[in-house]
Amino acid sequence: MVKRFKIFWQKYVYKPSPLNIAIVIFLIKMIAQYYANREGDTEGWSGYFLITSIAISAVILVLDFLIQVVFRRYWVTLTLELALLSTIYIYGTWEDRYKEFVIPNNFTGYIIVVYGLKGEPKLPKKTFALNYRIKVPANGIILTSSDMDDDYPNVKIKDESDGITEEDSFGLRLWYCPLPPDKYFCKGKVINYKRWFILRHGGGFSEEEHPNTNTIEFLDEYCSKNVSGK
Repeated sequence: MVKRFKIFWQKYVYKPSPLNIAIVIFLIKMIAQYYANREGDTEGWSGYFLITSIAISAVILVLDFLIQVVFRRYWVTLTLELALLSTIYIYGTWEDRYKEFVIPNNFTGYIIVVYGLKGEPKLPKKTFALNYRIKVPANGIILTSSDMDDDYPNVKIKDESDGITEEDSFGLRLWYCPLPPDKYFCKGKVINYKRWFILRHGGGFSEEEHPNTNTIEFLDEYCSKNVSGK
């Protein structure tokens, strides 16, 4: 009897595995977030994310079942799925790297990072570090010799004195709008830069209402004084 049960378990039972355990934890988290946010969600985004999460989870569970069918040895399933989850976690962690801009109190306007300038300091990031912090000067312009492609993909914003990020104790928002990378042509050389526009207390942003003239004027002056060539 025990032997038959063991054979049945080995051949037909859908066993717990790293992948389906991770999916169950993920679904519990998404359901909890849905119930926590549904009252204030007037546009129904919480329900949309929950339904999408269930659909994706179903696909992954089918994949997990197929892995268990194809690889009958349980240790093979464990090894493959642990390797898969580890790869996803490492990739996600690496893609979540961020820089934290510490801005002057009540700062609004553009934060500009200008890359690849010889003689300027490198960005204060360390090898394998997942984030770094940099203080933004009053004019909002940061000059660095680091390459743009080496910078971290994400951004956080913090006030210099009180550490407010995104929302303060009165519900007044500190908000930023990322803009696409841009180029400035200086005496035959290409200078890459990125921009973020900082807003406070709500409101909207458009480049027509907030032109980037100060940055261009600054780069014109920097180019004429610090870059050799024609």
